Amino acid sequence: NYVWAISSRGFASRFSSKLLVMIDGQSLFTPTFAAVYWETLNVPLYDIDRIEVIRGQGGWLWGSNANNGVINF
Repeated sequence: NYVWAISSRGFASRFSSKLLVMIDGQSLFTPTFAAVYWETLNVPLYDIDRIEVIRGQGGWLWGSNANNGVINF
């Protein structure tokens, strides 16, 4: 049984609450877990054109949950 843990600064955890994750500009934040629930993310690899990773604080530009960075698929 595998569990996803993705991070931009080395503090990986199953539920990432300080990393904003988006697909085509839509946030994947799950209010129930107050984080991104990676197990529900079923995007086929051939559908991904590019992955943008923005490190550092981006809350003033991207909104809440962008404390450690932004990942946009």
